[in-house]
Amino acid sequence: MMISDTATADQQKYELPAGARPSRGKAVVRELVETILLFVVVLTVSRIVLGNFMIEQRSAVPNFMPGDRILVDQVFYKYLGSGLQRGDLIVMRAPRISKDDLFKRVIGLPGELIEIKQNKVYINGKLIEEPYVRQPGAQTGDGISRQLAADEYYMMGDNRSESGDSRRWGPVKPTEIVGRAFLLYWTTDNPWTIAPNGDAKHGPTFRIIQDETYK
Repeated sequence: MMISDTATADQQKYELPAGARPSRGKAVVRELVETILLFVVVLTVSRIVLGNFMIEQRSAVPNFMPGDRILVDQVFYKYLGSGLQRGDLIVMRAPRISKDDLFKRVIGLPGELIEIKQNKVYINGKLIEEPYVRQPGAQTGDGISRQLAADEYYMMGDNRSESGDSRRWGPVKPTEIVGRAFLLYWTTDNPWTIAPNGDAKHGPTFRIIQDETYK
């Protein structure tokens, strides 16, 4: 009993006055404000690191269709691994011809000699394989030669006959590159979402965009 009485006395001695205790309402408001601030910070960081883009052009048909939505790594590709490689798909700012972002594939790397002869692409004199060019009779071009500087990339669309790219407006600087595409999450050609008339319709999908290097 003596221990219990002493504990009660100590509790009464150090107990905060009623007016000094934080109200439950203030605690709830504080937690709400902290949650909102945390959400804003996470959202801001995610928007800096990741980009959400919708493909609007036909320059990658049939591999990617207008209306497809992709996620783009805007930061890590610069610092992790060996940077952009041949075959990477990127989002870039349109050079002086439009305000829209463009979806292209990396073909030529800094310092390389790009030659296009009879619809074939040569890098430093060596013919490269391009399995992503799937359009029959694709018009890649002829008689094109470009020596890239140490800070230049050569971009082309997979749909060569309908793509405006480095063949038209020249090499691309790193400052014009928004980021590297890594995930297709919404497609207009989803085999798992078929309309009653048999046509593919818009639907969610999750497909990692392959990071393949083409020599």
